[in-house]
Amino acid sequence: MVKFSIAGLLMLAATADAFTPRQSMATRAVPLSQSSKAATNIEEVTSTTTVGEMQKPKEKILKEPALWEYNFGLQDPQIPLPHGIIKDVTPPETFQITEEQIRTLEEDGVVHIKGVFDEEWVDYLRKATAYQVDHPHFWAFAGTASKLYDYIQRNVWQTNSAFARFYYHSAMGHVLAQCGRTDEIRVSTDLLMVNPNKGFKWHQDNQNGPITWDEGIRFWITMDETPKDYGAPVYLKGSHFNTAV
Repeated sequence: MVKFSIAGLLMLAATADAFTPRQSMATRAVPLSQSSKAATNIEEVTSTTTVGEMQKPKEKILKEPALWEYNFGLQDPQIPLPHGIIKDVTPPETFQITEEQIRTLEEDGVVHIKGVFDEEWVDYLRKATAYQVDHPHFWAFAGTASKLYDYIQRNVWQTNSAFARFYYHSAMGHVLAQCGRTDEIRVSTDLLMVNPNKGFKWHQDNQNGPITWDEGIRFWITMDETPKDYGAPVYLKGSHFNTAV
């Protein structure tokens, strides 16, 4: 199952494993050829030999694109917007949430708001994500190399126009403005994550700019089913009041 998700931060306005051979061991790295297609597997086989003993070869599989396969600058996949929206012309959509949902966020630090985006919006985001994976941006280089996700890129809204249009034309802004009891919000950063390969243990996110916890709202959007045993995040209620990690 392919997992797509977007996480981000909006500002309110008004152990890697390593193999180290012993000194008595000889190593031999045999790199295999790579095609020019992005995200093609690269295989590196490292054979180890000890005196009088043969060990099973260790195999390392790398999936990230080669450096020359990344894109630089602004990307625009030219994906039609849902609901007959005309880019940069049609006003942003709205979605009314309840006072109870706002209070839940304020008290618990997290709230699940369902039904904000219909199938057309989800399909739009999936197409934008598929394009991004097929045309990786250089800003994804460090994250993809970490192997935590098949593809991961921060600030995708600044490099892919499809995501920027999603933030402007969808009801995202209206929902988050209501959550923050404000008339205006500004995107600080977002993060596109595709296919998590490793789970994260309990942690507390740090800010990526001069924003205090009461000035920012983090959001999470899934583009696929996220059952609790795979893919769904777990939040510790009230942890937004913590004074230390």
